[in-house]
Amino acid sequence: MFTNSKNQIEVIFSKSQTIKVSNKDLNILSVNARRSLFNKSRFCCHKNAKDPLHEMIIFHKRDYYVRPHKHTHSSESIHIIKGKVDIFLFKNNGEILDVISMGDLRSNKIFYYRIKKNVYHSLFIKSPELIFHETTLGPFMKKNTIFAKWSPKNDFNKYKKNLNFKIKFYEKIFYKK
Repeated sequence: MFTNSKNQIEVIFSKSQTIKVSNKDLNILSVNARRSLFNKSRFCCHKNAKDPLHEMIIFHKRDYYVRPHKHTHSSESIHIIKGKVDIFLFKNNGEILDVISMGDLRSNKIFYYRIKKNVYHSLFIKSPELIFHETTLGPFMKKNTIFAKWSPKNDFNKYKKNLNFKIKFYEKIFYKK
């Protein structure tokens, strides 16, 4: 159902009028992510970046770094299909606002969330792979995604170290013993 060229394994658009996603398609995402430099791949269920509604089935391997960012034009929702992830919500200064521990339906964890625009957020993938359905408004314009100045650009290990510090700080404040 989804087709891609040899050069495009990270972002694949459907050519079909009706979108159907099967386990076979999820396996294709997994293979593409392994071939990708960035450990990710996605099926776009919308026609192109100009569409007013963007729906994507996204695959991230555990080591994929989702740099903290916010969207200035749209809310965002995520529904977990497979795997476990912690969603971090941050104040503008980088303090942790909330941590949402998520998993697929069988995990008995939260499996869906929606945040409003202008909230910094990041994903910390807890399973070997994560597959989720994301919905947001289009059209996609890079200028509408703002990366947190307090976050490293692409150093996952530095991010994990910084995040572990923030987690301990968060737990100290919110889970006082």
